[in-house]
Amino acid sequence: MSIIRMKYPFLDEIAKYAKEHLPEEACGLIAGSEDENGRLITKVYYLTNTDHAEDHFTMDPKEQLAAIKDMRANGLKPLGNWHSHPSSPSRPSDEDIKLAYDPNASYMIMSLMAENPVINSFHIEGGQVTKEDLRIYSAEYYFEIICECFESQRKLQRKVSFIEDGFSFLEKDVIIACIFNKTKERSKMKLKTKELTTCALFAALIAVGAFIKIDIPLPMYTMHFTLQWFFVLMAGFLLGAKLASLSVIVYLCIGLVGVPVFAAGGGPTYILRPGFGFLLGFVLAAFLIGAITEKLKKTNAFTLILPATVGLVAYYTVGAIYFYCMKNFYAATPVSWGIVVVDYCLITVAPDFILCVSAAVFSAKLRPVFEGMLNGYSVKHKAKNKA
Repeated sequence: MSIIRMKYPFLDEIAKYAKEHLPEEACGLIAGSEDENGRLITKVYYLTNTDHAEDHFTMDPKEQLAAIKDMRANGLKPLGNWHSHPSSPSRPSDEDIKLAYDPNASYMIMSLMAENPVINSFHIEGGQVTKEDLRIYSAEYYFEIICECFESQRKLQRKVSFIEDGFSFLEKDVIIACIFNKTKERSKMKLKTKELTTCALFAALIAVGAFIKIDIPLPMYTMHFTLQWFFVLMAGFLLGAKLASLSVIVYLCIGLVGVPVFAAGGGPTYILRPGFGFLLGFVLAAFLIGAITEKLKKTNAFTLILPATVGLVAYYTVGAIYFYCMKNFYAATPVSWGIVVVDYCLITVAPDFILCVSAAVFSAKLRPVFEGMLNGYSVKHKAKNKA
């Protein structure tokens, strides 16, 4: 008995097409691959019934020729045809048997006479009808069966052993592929957990950096030199653009809801402080540092100076613009660009550049560790693979 396999979505598509053409019979071709283990349907063609009849069909010749050309172009083998029975069972009629000229074809028939469509496949040769073993498979369905049988996390070898005992060859391929895909999905879920945890860690480190500070009293505003910039740099170097900027955003959100994690407190009114622009500059800086670092072919203390410098410029640019706007348009205490740049930027830019160099040195050592942690391999394993 020949085994015919077809994905579950094809069943739905055939049923939908057949119902749309009621009360006429619908028809089409099936194609795919064949080996000693049976046939696998990988494509279904939906053709026009030129008879427009309820009890017989004739496929449109032009559409049939186009389908054959498509099979050849895609390396598919013609496996047979299908048609629907609007008001009769899923078995060949006398006319179906009479017109079954190809003994190598599989003849699939879908019955719509019941509430739920029924489909079967037949081998017809010399007027003799043999029902084929049609298996409608869903990889997700088989995976859930296996998960139920193996509730605890066991070795894939035992799962494969179970598959070999209970399923045929092609089904084993489907299930094993599904296990692999599901494992990847679960790994991605774990990776997301690691990412969130790492973002939270760096948000906390930036908050800690706010408390390691030197206050610099100036005529119109007290500036704070902190270690926040050091941890923003580390986040950009180690986490990449997306996670680094997300870490800073998380930190800002925590401070704006009222937690005193900023250098001078916290709360939503903090955005009215002229210096808040430098905190906003952290977001852009972290993103740019991460984006440039990701594109570097080699990452060492020297090459990391470039993204650090770009981030520093972005950080101070956003901070200076925000400071100027808040002073001139909100606080009504006009200040010139010269004062903003000289008194409120240049005074801390040199120490911040020293932090850039320090962060680059530390990050060059830590990057392999963080890459291994986020990508799911150990540093030793990576070194072994390189060897």
